[in-house]
Amino acid sequence: MPVLTVSMRRGRTPEQKQTIVGCVRAALQEGLALEDDSYSIRLLEFAPEDFYLPPPKTEGYLLVEMDCFPGRDLRCKEGFSAILLEKLAQAGEDPNQVLSLIRELPLENWGYAEKKSALPRGLDWYYHTKHL
Repeated sequence: MPVLTVSMRRGRTPEQKQTIVGCVRAALQEGLALEDDSYSIRLLEFAPEDFYLPPPKTEGYLLVEMDCFPGRDLRCKEGFSAILLEKLAQAGEDPNQVLSLIRELPLENWGYAEKKSALPRGLDWYYHTKHL
């Protein structure tokens, strides 16, 4: 149940933004075998003065951050990143202008739906059978 944030500078068209989200979705589905209803993606745009670009990055810089349950192995993480870069390149984005970051948060830091506890009890079967 990853939560993704794509940060960028303002200036892309609605079509370009939809394409970027489509690339992220494809990487999640192909790289992590996730279904459409098991993740969320938000797109954040910043004014140039609010989003510093580390040299030699340009206006096309994308920061893709994924917060997820712990336990995915290196092969899985590398697969997600490789597919993400491939899809973005096919869509006309420069893969050298993309940074992807995967953060694994402990299960006790997640709250889910109506659960009062932060520990997502009842997701054990989902997490251990589908996403490792």
